[in-house]
Amino acid sequence: MDAIDLVNPLQGTESDREYSTGLCFPLVGRVRGLTYFSPQTSDTPFLFDYGRRKISGFRATHCPSAWMGDFGHFDIMPVVGDIGPLPHVRASAYHRERQRAQPHCYRTRLLRYDVDCEMTATRSCGVFRFTYPEGSRGRAAFVVQTGSGKVSSLGEVSVQQSAEGVRVLGWSGANSGGAEGGFGCFYVIDLPGAVAAGIGTVGPKAIGEGSSARGDRAGVFVRLGGGADRSGDTIIARVATSFVSHEQALLNLEREVGEKSFEVLVAEGARHWERWLSRVRPRCGSEQQLRVLYSCMYRVGLFPTALHEFDAVGQAMHRSPYDGNVRQGVLYTNQGLWDAYHTVYPLLAVIDRTGYGEIVQGFLEAYKQTGWFPRWPSPGLRQCMIGSHGDVVVAEAVAAGITGFDYAEAYEAVRKNAYHHSDDPRLGRAGLNDYLALGYVPGDVNAESVCWTLDNAHCDWCIAQLARRLGHEQDASDLLRRSGNYRNLWHPGSRLMRPRNSDGSWVEPWREFEWGGAYVEGGPWQHSLHVPHDPVGLAELHGGVDALLDRLDEMFRLPPVYERGTYWEEIHEMTEVALATDEEGRSFGQYAHSNQPVHNYLFLAAALGRPQRSVGHVQRVMQSLYTPTTFPGDEDNGEMSAWYVLCAAGQVPACPGSGRLATLNVPTFGPAELLDLGPQ
Repeated sequence: MDAIDLVNPLQGTESDREYSTGLCFPLVGRVRGLTYFSPQTSDTPFLFDYGRRKISGFRATHCPSAWMGDFGHFDIMPVVGDIGPLPHVRASAYHRERQRAQPHCYRTRLLRYDVDCEMTATRSCGVFRFTYPEGSRGRAAFVVQTGSGKVSSLGEVSVQQSAEGVRVLGWSGANSGGAEGGFGCFYVIDLPGAVAAGIGTVGPKAIGEGSSARGDRAGVFVRLGGGADRSGDTIIARVATSFVSHEQALLNLEREVGEKSFEVLVAEGARHWERWLSRVRPRCGSEQQLRVLYSCMYRVGLFPTALHEFDAVGQAMHRSPYDGNVRQGVLYTNQGLWDAYHTVYPLLAVIDRTGYGEIVQGFLEAYKQTGWFPRWPSPGLRQCMIGSHGDVVVAEAVAAGITGFDYAEAYEAVRKNAYHHSDDPRLGRAGLNDYLALGYVPGDVNAESVCWTLDNAHCDWCIAQLARRLGHEQDASDLLRRSGNYRNLWHPGSRLMRPRNSDGSWVEPWREFEWGGAYVEGGPWQHSLHVPHDPVGLAELHGGVDALLDRLDEMFRLPPVYERGTYWEEIHEMTEVALATDEEGRSFGQYAHSNQPVHNYLFLAAALGRPQRSVGHVQRVMQSLYTPTTFPGDEDNGEMSAWYVLCAAGQVPACPGSGRLATLNVPTFGPAELLDLGPQ
C-alpha cells in the first residue's frame, strides 16, 4: 500500500466551536499551494464539518483556520433544477461514509441532484468533473458565487460564451481582515465545449437576469445545454486562480493544467504527495498508527501557504496583502507562529531545508513591507495570539544551517522585536517597555502578562544565539541576561509562574486552576514549565532534575479541573481538557495536549538526560489522543501533526530555536526515519 492510500484528509474534520477534534478541512491541492479546494458543508469560516450531512458547494479556499476566516474564496456547485440564491439553499445531502477524500483528489455524489462530483488540484488551479443525470440538459446548471467574509464579501463575476465553450471571469474580495488595497483573488473558470442554454445571476436574496454581477456575494449561473465536445452528460470545469490578475490566472492554468486530462492530473497529484509523504519512513507500526503518521505528514505539508506566483519568464512575484501592490519575490502567509514554532520548523529543518529557507525569505518580504516580522499573517497583518515567535523560527533556521535568506536582514528583523515597541497591537511585543524596565510584563498593566514574559525570555535567548553566531556580542550578552527573566515570576510557595504588579507585588486574587487573565488559553499549570531554553535553571527552581520531573508527573495525576476565569464561557480548550482520556479511561490531568503551550514539556526529560522519565507519557498521548479520524484539539496548521511525526522519529525539539533535537525513542515506530528529498 502506498503512503498516500494511508492518508485521511477527513481526520479532524468533525469539529465545531464547542469541541474540536482538529478543526481541519479536507483540502485538495499541492504542498504549500496557492489555493486549495474543499467540499463545504457551510459557507461560514467553519467550512467543513463531517457531522453535517449536506454539501453546499466546492470552495476555492485560502482559509488557515475557522478562527481566522477565509479570504479570496468562492464556491462552485453543480445543480439540477432550482438554483437558489445562496449556498445553503442549494445544499444537497450526500453519503459522508461513501465520499473519497485524498490529498490529490476528492469524490462524492450529490443525492439531491444525482450528480457525481470529482475534483483534483494543482498549485493554484482546480479541475472538476461533474457527471449530471441523463436527460438533465437544459435543467442542469453550474453556479459560481463569492464567499462570505467577516469584513468583506464583495465580488465581481461575469459569463462569456464562445465557440470553445463557456468562460467565467471572477474576482473575490471576500476576507476576514488583513487585506489591504483591494486585495483579492482573480479566477477564471473554463467549461470546454459547454453551451449556455441560459445565464443569470445569484445574490444574497434573489436570482436575477444578466451575464454579470457585482457586489455583496455576487455570483452567476449557467444553464447547460448541448455541446459537440461534451461527453454524455459530463462537464469538465477548469478553475484557475491568481492574486495578481486574470491574465496571470490563465498563465497558471496553461502551465499547471494545459491540455492534460483529469486522470493525468490525478496521477501527477498522487506522485507529488507520495514524494512528500516519503520524507518519513517508519520501520514498524500497526496500520492504524501508519494511518495517523501519514495523515499527520499531509497536514504538515499544507501550511504556510504561498502567495507568490511566477510571471511569464518564471520570476517569483506576488500581490501584497499589506499594501495591495504587485511586488517581486516570494511571500508566504497563513500560519500562526505562536503555534507552529513548537514543532513545525524543527521538523522542516530536517525534512525540507530548501522549503524552510524559502518560507523565512517569504516572511522577510513581509518585514520589508511592514517594518516588522509577521506574527499571524492571514493574508496580511492580524491581531491574533501573542509573542514574537518569528524570533524562534529564524534562530532555528540559522542554527540548523538553513540557507536561502539573508542572515543579516533576518537578524535585523528579529532584533527589532526585542528592542523596539510598537503602538500597533498586531506588531512586536506588548508591554515591551515595562519588560525592559522591570524584567517582566506587569499584570496590572498588561493582559496575558505571564505568557508574554515567558515568551519574551525564550525569544530573547533565541535572538542571543543568533547574535552570537553573527558576531553581535554585546546584543548576545544583553539578551542572554534577559532570557533569565522567567525567574522573576517564579512563586516558590505555589511552585508556579504567577503575575506580578508594577510595584513588584504579586497580583491578587490568584487561583491555581483559573484560566485567562495573565495566561493564554490555559492557566498556571499549562504555562509554568515554559522555559525550553533553560531546563537546568528551571530544575534548580524546583529543587533539582528529579523534583522537576516529579512535577511533570504531577501534572498528569491532578484532576482535569479548571475555572472559567476571564473567559466569557467555557472555551473549547477547557472542554477538551475535561474530556481527554486514555484507552483505560484515565484523564491526562492538567496536561492539556489539546493546545500548544504544553507541547515541549514532555521533552524536558530528554533535554535533562533522563529521556525514559517521559517516554511513557509520550506513548500514552500518541496512542490515546491521536487516531486516524481525530486530533485532541485544534490541529493548528501542522503543529499538532508535526509533534506526532517527531515523536514517531524519536527526535524531539526540547528547545525550539536551538537547531538541536533530543533523542526520545518511543518504541511504536522503531523509530521512523526522517529524510530530506530536496525541493518538492
